[in-house]
Order: sequence, then structure tokens, then C-alpha cells
Amino acid sequence: MYLKRLEIKGFKSFAERTVLDFLAYKNNRYSITAVVGPNGSGKSNISDAVRWVMGEQSLKNLRGKKNEDVIFSGSQSKGQLSVAEVTMVLDNAQATLMPDYPEITVSRRLYRSGEGEYLINNNPVRLLDIHLLLAQAQFAQHSYSVVGQGMIDKLLTVSPSERKDFLDEASGIKEFQIKQHQAQLKLTRTVENVTQAERLVEEVEPRLKILARQVKKLEQRQEVELKLRENQEKYYTSIYLANKSELDKLNSILLEVETNYRSAFKELEEVQKELSALAHDSDEEETENKASDSNSQIIAEQRKLLEQISKDKTNAQLKIFSLEKQIFQDQSEQNYRQVSGLSAAQAVVENKDKFGAVHGLVAELGQVEEKYKIALETAAGSYLSALVVGSDEVAKSAIEFLRNNRLGFATFLPMNKIESRSPALPAEVLTQAGVLGLAADIIKHEDKFDNIFSFVFGQTVVVENLSVAQKIGIGRARMVTLAGDLVEKTGVMKGGYKQMKKDGLGFSSHVAWSKDRLAEYQAQINVEKEKIIGLDARYEQIKEKVLELESKREAANSKTKLLKAFSLQESMQRKQNAVNEILAGRNELKIQAAKLETKQDSLVEEIRAELNSMVEAILERKPPVVNTEMLAEVMSEIQKLKYQLSLIGGIDQEVVAEYEQTKERFDFLSTQIADLRAAMGDLEKMIFELDDFMKKKRAAAFKKIRKEFDRYVKILFGGGEGDITEIYGEPDDEDCELTPPYPPLKKGGIDEPPLFKEGRGEVKKEKILTGIDISINPPGKKIKNVNVLSGGERTLASIALICAILSYNPSPFVVLDEVEAALDESNTRRFAEIVTELSAQSQFIIITHNRVTMHAADALYGVVMGNDGISKLLSVKLEEVPKYEESAVDKTAHV
Repeated sequence: MYLKRLEIKGFKSFAERTVLDFLAYKNNRYSITAVVGPNGSGKSNISDAVRWVMGEQSLKNLRGKKNEDVIFSGSQSKGQLSVAEVTMVLDNAQATLMPDYPEITVSRRLYRSGEGEYLINNNPVRLLDIHLLLAQAQFAQHSYSVVGQGMIDKLLTVSPSERKDFLDEASGIKEFQIKQHQAQLKLTRTVENVTQAERLVEEVEPRLKILARQVKKLEQRQEVELKLRENQEKYYTSIYLANKSELDKLNSILLEVETNYRSAFKELEEVQKELSALAHDSDEEETENKASDSNSQIIAEQRKLLEQISKDKTNAQLKIFSLEKQIFQDQSEQNYRQVSGLSAAQAVVENKDKFGAVHGLVAELGQVEEKYKIALETAAGSYLSALVVGSDEVAKSAIEFLRNNRLGFATFLPMNKIESRSPALPAEVLTQAGVLGLAADIIKHEDKFDNIFSFVFGQTVVVENLSVAQKIGIGRARMVTLAGDLVEKTGVMKGGYKQMKKDGLGFSSHVAWSKDRLAEYQAQINVEKEKIIGLDARYEQIKEKVLELESKREAANSKTKLLKAFSLQESMQRKQNAVNEILAGRNELKIQAAKLETKQDSLVEEIRAELNSMVEAILERKPPVVNTEMLAEVMSEIQKLKYQLSLIGGIDQEVVAEYEQTKERFDFLSTQIADLRAAMGDLEKMIFELDDFMKKKRAAAFKKIRKEFDRYVKILFGGGEGDITEIYGEPDDEDCELTPPYPPLKKGGIDEPPLFKEGRGEVKKEKILTGIDISINPPGKKIKNVNVLSGGERTLASIALICAILSYNPSPFVVLDEVEAALDESNTRRFAEIVTELSAQSQFIIITHNRVTMHAADALYGVVMGNDGISKLLSVKLEEVPKYEESAVDKTAHV
């Protein structure tokens, strides 16, 4: 690779586009190009242009004070330019870099507005990309590739540490230093990212733990709810199927009894017909005999009377059955509260002497008219089954009693603690059409329970239907319709079909159906029973009288007919008794069947309320069925599970979504931290490996450069010796850290460098390379300090160092700006011979006034400046000039 072309436009004195073409590689060596011209012509601007396009940032090295100084500032004949641009074209035929490109162009532009850009092959890039490209091509940007005016002497006068940097670049490790620096920057950013991520984790983790506990409680609740539903389905299904089986059995028996009843009644009718026929025959005989017996008429009347008594007795028995059935229907609620799930409350009521003032269930303390029953029961909700007690101490004792005896769960309303709930209600609501009043005002109750019913119903308004509720405004008040539809103040609406409870827990529907009415029913039953007893006694009296009369009729009637009549009468009585007995049994079975049907209906309502499901749907799932003896145990388990639910409490279902979101964020951050820490380990490893590699490369380069330096000193000085030595010292505290502080690596990471062997808390400082020292001993002299050398000797020493570096690490091209100005002709000739020798490895562009140097060049460029202040270029290839063997004076004459 070599510099094929240099294009300058608007840079310093080169206002117009100027192109320098350089000779190609030929005869196993690269070209040497000399740039000559009078002082002030702008020839050194060419070396500045090369330095600038390679990314130089120091204005001092560019001989300027501000960035815009590199842009042509104008002259008397040409105005200032707005942009400076330099492009160098590198020959890449050997595919040293970027194999797809035979030429590589590197460009830099600067606008007077301050904006600038770098380009590689006309593609915008970063300055870092320029540095990396040049480093890969072994260009020494800050040292020996471009040696400007005054820099040749600086190589000897700089500090050992600066000289070390110069040797580092000369060692060919620039590319790796850039990579190490990039890795260190990435490591710093990675550490910052880890710190930020860990800070976020510290914020998220406490919330995640709280949510995890809530989700666990929710899972526990769901598990308990599942077990509860399974047990409830098992319990209710077992009861339902047991009742159904018993009801089927009763209906089967009823069918058989009905058959027997019809048969017995038919037999009774036949006896009655036969007795009537016998009586008819007797009547005919009596007519024919013209009332042979004066008592016949009396006997017939008495017989009819006996038949009427039997009928009256049957009617009385039927009326007793009807009254008993009515009593059953009115008392069904009290008979089946145990089935309605009120075992816990019932247990408290039955043991109220142990606690004190237990007034009863809310449902027992109020009475309503039939049309308000569904509405008020819906509005009261679960408070229907709440127990009203005198004080919180009574409630506390009752709760402990239920817990200790595992009798279930109940709600208590202590009268000394319950206060009226009376939130503001818009006055115009109660005056709307279709509003029937406040629920608490409609129910009838004792005055001492005012606060209880005010608490239960609050400001609930009873309306006719949902249309009325909509007119009032959904959400303005809590409203309930006569059909049982409920509108909450929150806007929630509940409703649909609701079957009116037959025997379930609810308010009494009629004041008339009270204990007095039940007593009246019982009194009527007693009257009918007394009537039956009287009828039985009268029946026996008449029967004896008829027997007496019949005995007196022996003369008129045959004894056989009399006996037959009595026999038929007794048979009729037996048949009547049998019919009555069957009828009573049938009625009892119907009562039992009605009870079972009522129990089933209540059970279906309870299942719908408890499980929010239809019986048919539960039966389709075929839950396990237990026998009757196990039902108490299942109910105990249900109560236990309900108690567990009360301890767990309600958990918002949305906590699961929040937990999942928080967990996802936590996992993402944790994964990021793990990835970042892994990246930190990789970056550390890369930094340490690069550091180790550069140390080895530097050591090999130093050994070679040291040897070559001594050789070139002997050539340039005609003898003597030169040496470079390494200076070691203890690093500063800041030098002990190759990278910024960062969290410790996880186990399994890379080994730490020797600098950290004592651990991160105590850093062991090992000696490191801190500088390079140069010593020169010209022939016949022994110099301890290079500063005492003459100007020419310092120049020779600096040239010897540059040549030593080039012999080890040749740069594709080298720009030397008047480096041999202080040399005499003989030393310049030695310099020119060395340059010619090194041209086998590197291309040279030399800005010079020296004729000997010009003589060694393959091409000359002359730079001149006219009155317009613009540098112009003249060129000639010396191989094309006749008599090339002539002196250097003759060569310059052609330029």
C-alpha cells in the first residue's frame, strides 16, 4: 500500500484544487518525492494537509489557533472560501485493507460554520473509524509517519513518558490500543447500565414480594373455594338425590294406596247398593202388607240417619286433614331452617341462655305485606340470616361458642354498635312517580330495632320496576323493584327471574298468619275431632235402637232378612272404616310428599344462591354422593372451609395481572444484569488479553528498535553508539485501575491481572513501564544528557530513531518536512542513502531545500505563490529529465 494521490482544495494557501500524483511501486522499491519551493510558498501546508486528513486534532501541530484557520482566508484577488477539503487516495492493489476496493480514499471536510465530516470511499464515518483504518495499515498518526517542522528535535527533548507513547505507536500496537480503549469505554457504560438496572431491581423487588404473597393467598383462596364447591356439590347432591329417592318411593306408595282406596270405595258402594236394595225390598213388603209393622218407617229413618252419620264423620276427618295441611304450610319455614343453612344461627338461638340478649334473625323481626316480600328480601340480602344481639359482648361470646364447638359461621348485629346508615338522598327521588317509599319505612318492626333495619336497608328505595329506576337515574340511589331487581348506587345492576321462596328464610307475608291463626286452626281441628266422637256415640245409640225395633218386627219380617240387614250394615261400617283409614293414610302420605317437595324447592333455591348454579348442571358433573350418616361430617367440612375463606379474606383478581407484569419486568432486569455482567467479564478478558499482547509486542519491538537505533547511529555519526532504555516505576493510584470501578464479577469469571492479586480491597502496586530514555555517544565523546548535543547531532540522533522504527515497523508512506535542514552536505548524503535504503519498505515524501535530498528523489514538486496569495504546484519526474546523472544543481533547474 502507498499514497497514490493527494487532492487539496481550500486548505490553507491551496485555494484551488491541487492534485499531487505519486509514482507507483517500481524496481522493488517505493518512490521518493521531494517538494521544494521558496520560503512562504506554502510547501509545508502539504505536510499539514496530510496530517489533517489523517485526523489530527491539535491546532498547534497544524500551526493554527482555531479550526477555521485551515480554510483559505482570502487574498486581495480572491475571497475567502467556506470549506476546506483534503483527500488522499491509497493504492490497495495488494488488498491490505478492504479487499473489495483496489483504491481507498480518505477525505476530510471542514466548513466555516464549524461543521465537519470524515469519509472513507465517499461514505461518512467517525474519526474513530479513520484512526482504526490507519492503525490497521500501520500508519503512525502522531509520530513518525508525518514529521513536521520542529518535531525532529522534539523526539529527543520530550519527557520519557511521551517518548514511551511515541515508541508504543512505533511498535504497531495502535490498532490494539484503540480496541482496548473502546473496550474500556464499553465496560464503563456496561457498569453504569448494571448499576442502573440493579437500582431498578431494588425498587421492583419489594413490590414483587408483596404481590407474590398476595398471589399465593389468592391461590390458597381459589384452592379452598374449589374444595368448598366440591364439598357443597357433594352435600347438596346427596341431599337432593336422597330426597328425590324418598319422594319417588312415596309417590309409588301413594299410587298403590290410591288403587286400594278406589277398590275399597268400590266395595263400600256395592254394600251400600245391596243394603239399599234390601231396604227397597223391605219397603215393598211393608207396602204390600200395608204397614204390617208400625215401626218399619221408624227403622228406615234410623237407617238413613246411620248413613248420614257415617258421611258426616268422613267429612269431619277430611276437614281435619285440610287444617293440618294448612298448619304445615304456615310452619314450613320454622320446620326447615336447618336445611336452609342456618345451623350456626339456630345453634346460637337454641343456646341463647348462655349468651344474654339474642333477639333472633333479622328475617324474624320484621313483617311485610305480600307484594313487598321479594323486594325487601332482595334488598336485605345476606343480612336476612344475621342474628340481632344486645351487645358486642354477646356477639363475641356467641362467636367463641361457634368456633369452639365447630358449629359454623354466623353474622351478628350488636344493637349497641350498629348505627343508622343515612347518607344524603336527593329529596326529589321519593316524590317520583312509581316510587313506593324507603325499604326501612315499609317493613313493620318494633321501634327498638329501628337502627338495625336502617343499617340493613340504608337509604334503599323501593320502586315499581326498572323503568322507574332509570327515570330516577341509575347510580343516584340504591333501588329495588317489586320483582327483586336491585340497582346499586355504584351503578351495578342485578336482576332476572327469581322464584318466590315457599319455605325459605324470609319476612312473614301476612300479619294474620300468626300464632293466633295457628291456634284457631288447632281449635277447629279439636272441634271436628269432638264432633267425630259425638257421631260415633250417636251411631252406637241408633244402632241399638234399630236392633230393638227390628226385634219387634219379627212377626212381620223374617229373621233372615233382619240378620242380613244388620250384617250388611256392619259390613258397610267396616268398609267405611277401611275407606277412612286408607284415606287418612293417603292424606298422610300426601303431606309427607308435599313436605319433601317443599324441601326440594328450598334446596334448589339454596343451591342457586350458594353455588350460583342450577341443580341439573351440578348433576351433569356427577359429583360423589355420600350416605345420610356422612352429611354432618361434610357440612362440618363446609363450615371449616368457609371459616378458612374468612381468614384469608378477599383478594383482588387484578393482583395476578400486576404480579405477572412486575415479575416479567423483574425477570427482564435480572436477565439484563446477568447478560451485562457476562459482557463485563468478556470485556475485562479482552482488555487484559490486549494488554498482555501489547506488552509482548512492545517488548519485541523495543528489542528490534534498540538494535536498529544503534546501527543507524553508527551509520549517521560514522561510529559511536546509541541506546534506548526502559524506565520502570510505581504507578499512580489511578493507574492501578485499568477500568472504572464496577461490581465484582460472579464466580467463574476470568482471572484478575497481577495488579489485583491481593484482592480489590488492597491493591498491590507492581512496577510498570513509565518511560523510555535515549543515550547517544558520538565517536570520541561520552554524553550523559542528549540536551548537550549540537543541533546537527540532535537531528542525526532523531533521524536514527525514526529510521530504526521504520526498519521495524515500516509505514506505507512517510512525510518528512525539512528534517535534514540542520545537516551538512556529508550528513545529508548519509541521510539520503538511508532514505533510499528504507524506500524498499516505505514511500517517502520529503519537503526540503537540500540539493542532496533532491538528488535522491524520483520526482520533484515545486510550490510557488504569486501575488494572489495562492499556492500553485509544478511537477517533474526526474527519470524523464535528460542527463539524470548530472548534479543536483542541474536537476533543480528543471523545476
